[in-house]
Amino acid sequence: MTTNENAYFRLRKNSKEIKLNLAGYWSYPIYYRTSKGTYWMYYISAIESIFNSNKTLIYRPHALLVTLPNSDEVIQFQNFKKGFDSFPNVVWEKTIGQFPFDAIGNLTMKQFRKKEIELIDLCYKNIYLFNKIGVIDEEMQDLYKTLCNPLHIEFIRCQSPLFYKCIWG
Repeated sequence: MTTNENAYFRLRKNSKEIKLNLAGYWSYPIYYRTSKGTYWMYYISAIESIFNSNKTLIYRPHALLVTLPNSDEVIQFQNFKKGFDSFPNVVWEKTIGQFPFDAIGNLTMKQFRKKEIELIDLCYKNIYLFNKIGVIDEEMQDLYKTLCNPLHIEFIRCQSPLFYKCIWG
């Protein structure tokens, strides 16, 4: 596993050691630009596994995490349920998606994990292009569109419009 992939997976693994509610279903890194630079932002949603099924129900994001690119250094954590809620009109009790979703339903878990690693690597490689000229290469666009759970698209559009435009046009 390369350094580029480690931060994403380290954050997910170490969520029990950090006193933040990081458990649940994570979005992939979303480029988030501020006056101080570009960061990686993640949405974290509550989940519910369906008994005797390979499906997991996903609820609206309960938290937002911002890190330095490809780093486990937390810049910002926002608990939507206990703090400021960026999406007050999205109900908590209703599921808004599931895993696996249609675009990845035909992949084995091994194939899916391989594609996740490829995407995280592309996220790291494309940050320079995004910072300099506000674009992302086509390979990352295509893979991001495939692996991104559709439930995250509108949240991304709201909080990172330039990244949304780079991926979905």
